[in-house]
Amino acid sequence: MPDEVPADLADLTRRTLARDSTDGPRTPAALVAALEPWEPVGSTSRPAPAPSATSPVRQSVKDRSIAPRGTGAAGATAAGAGAGVAATAAMPPTVRPGTPAPAPAASPRPADSGSAAAAASGGGRFDPTWITLVIVAITVVLGLMWALSTAFSGFVPPVQSDGGEAARAEQPAAPEADAQTEEPAPEPEPVETKTPEPVRPVIESAEALDPEGEASGDTVGEHPEAVQYAYDGQPETFWYTRTYARPTYGMKTGVGFLIKLEEKAPVSTIVLDTNNDGGTVEVRAGSDPTEGKPLASGSFAPSTELEFDTTESDEFVLWFPELPSTFNGKNRVELNEILVS
Repeated sequence: MPDEVPADLADLTRRTLARDSTDGPRTPAALVAALEPWEPVGSTSRPAPAPSATSPVRQSVKDRSIAPRGTGAAGATAAGAGAGVAATAAMPPTVRPGTPAPAPAASPRPADSGSAAAAASGGGRFDPTWITLVIVAITVVLGLMWALSTAFSGFVPPVQSDGGEAARAEQPAAPEADAQTEEPAPEPEPVETKTPEPVRPVIESAEALDPEGEASGDTVGEHPEAVQYAYDGQPETFWYTRTYARPTYGMKTGVGFLIKLEEKAPVSTIVLDTNNDGGTVEVRAGSDPTEGKPLASGSFAPSTELEFDTTESDEFVLWFPELPSTFNGKNRVELNEILVS
């Protein structure tokens, strides 16, 4: 063993390489643990002697460095296999005369502690299996999420009617129908609205009119005591005027008969039952016999019907500008009944 080798390292080498030794390290891990107390030897080298033309140049064994602790798996394996290269000197190649001496070999870089841990665990290669499994798991999860999103979203056509690409907008899910369909509420029964019936005109009273006679001081009038017989419901009774020598009176323009109703009512027809024929009768709304245009007019007959536009009032006046004649030739008006409707 060379003198430069420490005694304890030399002893470790003998115990490791000896055939009959039983106390030396037997595994690479045990050898690495046994070499931990030593630090790497500096890579110092002796100056090379000047080359000569006849003698070869030899390199000292001190130029080789002891492998540092924590070397890779390959170095540990070589040491365990019986490498005793550190204790022996290598013969350098012959240098031709005139050629400069080769530079001393550089010391190997000490391996990091991770390489030693990898050597101790039995392997130094990177295992990508777990990364591959993580990528596959993430891909599967993303695929399931996309499938569920597509299944529960509305279909969007890739091409719209105008030729442009349709936007991949999520369609809102349609609300689920209720398990039980609610029965429609029963429609309320229509309430019959009764239209109030129009007021039926009913004669309450009447009055004989002779405005020009009263103006001249005539107080007799046109038989005011018999006016109720014109609407008493008995055809055999009647109201009548005084008898005149001429149908046109001679001293006045006419006489009349005022009909008073119980209340305002729409009236469109007045029927007169008479004992007359000929002459003229006019009907107006209100109490003035000569104001305004007549609603209707006509000649007397046993049944005289006067029709006009419906007019609502509580008073109607009959005016006789020309007297009719009776069956026996007298010039006067005889009203048996008046019907208002």
